[in-house]
Amino acid sequence: MVGSLPVTAAPLPPLRGTGPTRRGLLAAGLVLPLAGCTGSSPGPAPSPASSLAPSSAPPSAPSSAPAAVDPDVALRAAAVERELALLAAYDDVLADAAAPALLALRAEHAEHLAALDPAVAVPAAPVARERRGPSPRATTRLRAAEREAAAAHVADALPASRALAPLLASLAAAEAAHGVVLA
Repeated sequence: MVGSLPVTAAPLPPLRGTGPTRRGLLAAGLVLPLAGCTGSSPGPAPSPASSLAPSSAPPSAPSSAPAAVDPDVALRAAAVERELALLAAYDDVLADAAAPALLALRAEHAEHLAALDPAVAVPAAPVARERRGPSPRATTRLRAAEREAAAAHVADALPASRALAPLLASLAAAEAAHGVVLA
């Protein structure tokens, strides 16, 4: 007894016709994979009589269409080139002036390059001849290079795949932050 009502354990009648049967599921499992085995041309289906008649046309040659190229390959390569260009720009400035802030930003670009393509070798940082800060002209050139790279990363993130777009967006944000640090 539950509460004030008696509980009986009467079996429920079987539910018939409320769902697919095993036989129906088995038939669907056999037919559905065959539904994808159609010709590659989207034209009308051939009539049964014409499919049985011998064909006088030669068998079709394999398609000579070029294989689909992943657009991310070109976008990733462009981003690698931008990071290499930024590393070279920092190296030019660091060859004359050793500034800890510039060395830190250069190290971040090396990390960006490794994130884009671990197989690309990161050039070693140059050893500065003098222990002084960079000239205002050099800093302005670096800021401009960072802005250009950020804009290019943003432009490339738009057509990129879901896998590459977040990386390019992150790089764009980093380049924009580098421009602020250099200001």
